[in-house]
Amino acid sequence: MAMTIWLIVLRALTMSWVPPLIDEFRDEYNRPLPERKSRPAKPVSAASPCKPGMALIDGGTFAARPLRRFCLDTHEVTVGEFHAYVQQLAATDGERLQRQLGHVSASEPIGKERCTWSRRGKAPQRPINCVAIDEAQEFCEFHGKRLPTHVEWKWAARGALAAFKYPGGNHKPTAAWLNMPRAADDRYGEPRDVGSYTPSLSGLHDMAGNVWEWVACTTAEPRCSARGGGFATFAEEELRTAFAGREHAREARSAEVGFRCAAAAATGDAQR
Repeated sequence: MAMTIWLIVLRALTMSWVPPLIDEFRDEYNRPLPERKSRPAKPVSAASPCKPGMALIDGGTFAARPLRRFCLDTHEVTVGEFHAYVQQLAATDGERLQRQLGHVSASEPIGKERCTWSRRGKAPQRPINCVAIDEAQEFCEFHGKRLPTHVEWKWAARGALAAFKYPGGNHKPTAAWLNMPRAADDRYGEPRDVGSYTPSLSGLHDMAGNVWEWVACTTAEPRCSARGGGFATFAEEELRTAFAGREHAREARSAEVGFRCAAAAATGDAQR
């Protein structure tokens, strides 16, 4: 009898008991938790050491020489950007340059139909090509930049200390991840919009394929080099970061060659 009464009382207590309200500011016993302190916000740099549209490439030791950090355009200079530059030049300089653009050297295997200047209105995001190296350098200087040196271009393409075999990685290049021919006899390629493919870990687009890129050349050199391969490059060895590049006459214009600009990284928090 006593046991029965005890079970009835226990059942009644269980059914009528309601657990205390627990929220994120109280513990499991409904006691207030100590006051929480907010985490300090991470400091934000006042300014990037690079101009807009450029990636910061860390320095290091390369070819037994120290290399300072520098900035490099994330993509090849587009025909739209080059057109805007031409429009800002003095009338005589702009007209002279426009007469030269859109033409290729007689020795070039690919004709002027691949020059992007003629499509600057319809396809402004294509890389500018068919420009001589001095014209590329003048464009960069106009924007407070310069052409990258051989060493800088190679260091950036190999991912700095990552030392990739190809720009962006060690996997063999294919038309699935860069603008290059699908077969050795593919002759229907052309430049594509910059940024059409996945960038490298450094945020650089098209360091392999699309168009070869001029690298800095002294005024005393009659022949200058371009690196990275282009839309008509099928030879795997020419797409390697270690490849020395193709040489062209200083005044050469090729539908396969474009460029991107580099600049020194600003010191401190000041943007140059």
